[in-house]
Amino acid sequence: MMKAILGFFLAMTMTMAAESPIETLLSRGLEPVVDPAPPEPETATPAPGAKPKPAAKKPALTREEQLAVIAQTAALLQKHLTFRADGSVSSYSSAMPARQMLEWKNLRIKMINTVAINDADSKAGVEKRFLAVLAWEGTRKWDSKLNGWSNWTSSGHQLFPTGIKVEWVNGQVKASGGDGLTKFAPGPGPSILDDKDATPGIIPSSKAGPQLPPGMSRGK
Repeated sequence: MMKAILGFFLAMTMTMAAESPIETLLSRGLEPVVDPAPPEPETATPAPGAKPKPAAKKPALTREEQLAVIAQTAALLQKHLTFRADGSVSSYSSAMPARQMLEWKNLRIKMINTVAINDADSKAGVEKRFLAVLAWEGTRKWDSKLNGWSNWTSSGHQLFPTGIKVEWVNGQVKASGGDGLTKFAPGPGPSILDDKDATPGIIPSSKAGPQLPPGMSRGK
């Protein structure tokens, strides 16, 4: 019971610590890192032959690092995608000969992996590196010939990265999605950043309809 209560408050704390609603959307389902508590001082002399208590296992990343990776990932992706309050995401892709509108359902950070650095990295000032692995429930694209949406699929969109690299370089935190991400530009909204009263991942508070080009419909 106490574990469940502690988990609830940790999740709430992590949500409140997020600086933007996009960070809240991206971190849905991501378990908050719990930093290990400092070792308790010995209050009694251990009995002869008693084994010392094992040290607490150090997590792969600290909670501060986890929040920084989420923030950097959100800051980078919002330059290329439009995050809506209902949890959907839109973008225009120039990867194809003609610009195409794309959507994601429940785009989020699935996990954060620690990536090893080598001597060359260290000489270049890289102190640590993480990979925010992205996941989604489905993706679809607008078919201009059929004037309608394709079916939802589990595959990703061409050139869209499956992870965002976040590095600490000479004391600065940097995020990169590779060259493929530069082919994406924010799509139709309304963006959750324009709706201050929206609850991320629930429903938009605004009654304004989706801002789509003439002839387009969000569908279901």
